[in-house]
Amino acid sequence: MSPIKLRGDRRRGTKVLPEVLAELELHGVDAARSILGAVSSDGVSGTSRSTLIRFGNANVTRGEIEDWLKWKSSREALWVRVGAIAAVLAAVFAFLALLKFN
Repeated sequence: MSPIKLRGDRRRGTKVLPEVLAELELHGVDAARSILGAVSSDGVSGTSRSTLIRFGNANVTRGEIEDWLKWKSSREALWVRVGAIAAVLAAVFAFLALLKFN
């Protein structure tokens, strides 16, 4: 299968294989972070982006996990911004409706 391009970073997109992406999505952010912490428990070994990690049913590099975590964070931040803008607009429209009916 061909890699899927994650577009969290505006400068470049990271390519992740679909089976790797499926495993990361299946296990979630907390599991991915704990795996990264467990691999480099001494703070030195396993910190290279090319370190191969067995994650579920897929072999994933540390760099792929880090890139996915960054992409996932940017996606969540986007929806927080959208929600904040929607809340502000709702408050403005509610205020304008109050002015119109008074």
